[in-house]
Amino acid sequence: MVSNMDKQIKDSKKYKSILVTLGIMFGIILILFGSYALHYHSVKKELEEKFEIALKNNNFKKNPEGYYSLKEGNGITYGVSNQKMPSLFDFSLDFHVKDLYCDVTFENGKYIEATWSGYNDYIFTIYSKDDIVLGSSSSLKEKYRNSIMKLSQELQIEEKELTSIIEKGNFLYKQFYK
Repeated sequence: MVSNMDKQIKDSKKYKSILVTLGIMFGIILILFGSYALHYHSVKKELEEKFEIALKNNNFKKNPEGYYSLKEGNGITYGVSNQKMPSLFDFSLDFHVKDLYCDVTFENGKYIEATWSGYNDYIFTIYSKDDIVLGSSSSLKEKYRNSIMKLSQELQIEEKELTSIIEKGNFLYKQFYK
């Protein structure tokens, strides 16, 4: 009977130490998740406020498709998606899509689509009025992709105008996402 009670006491001490260990681990997990949640909300607030300020400072307006756009002269329109941070349980501390868009329409029906996926990281494509691809920055060899002269020839657009579009796109990208 004494050995049976001794065994029960040892077992209860084991259970108690297991429960204490589990409680400590659960507490640590709660503290870590709480810290992450606070950090997430801080980053979310900062990024979304920066995005809203960039919209306001650059005179972007929300269009019917849910994108924000800025109409420039000469048929040039820049656009960004309506950005919101992913949910807390997505475990992401940045927007999923960080793209800037530019559409340039010409009087003859041709148009250019450009997308920035990073600062000075863009792709241009020119289309005919029938949506046939006439040229693209991706068709250029790697060493020529940042050459304004080669890109200008491929896209059939003046170097000065192309430089202006790229500089404005880089500026806006930095305003929204850097």
